[in-house]
Amino acid sequence: MSGPFRYTQPPSPGSATGTAAAVYAQVDTDFGITRPSTLVVLASAPELLAPTWALLRESLIAGSGSRTDRELVAAGTSLANRCPFCVDAHAVLLHANGDHALGEAVA
Repeated sequence: MSGPFRYTQPPSPGSATGTAAAVYAQVDTDFGITRPSTLVVLASAPELLAPTWALLRESLIAGSGSRTDRELVAAGTSLANRCPFCVDAHAVLLHANGDHALGEAVA
């Protein structure tokens, strides 16, 4: 098996069906991200993908804090956890929100 995943081959957004396709479509609608690399890893397991996406989405959309502030907190947490994949994901989401200078600073 080639690619970044050792034990699975997640479907790309263009080839996904069912729940994975629905999640990819909602990520595109809500965040303007057509290739949600942060969620691709779970696309082979839709029973994990959907609830993970629901928790992520609600934590970034619902409530009174700005989306930028939430992304910065998430990026800071990812930096503290030393998770480069997560840091990159939140940098991408800052860019998707139009906060390009912050996205570059975080990356």
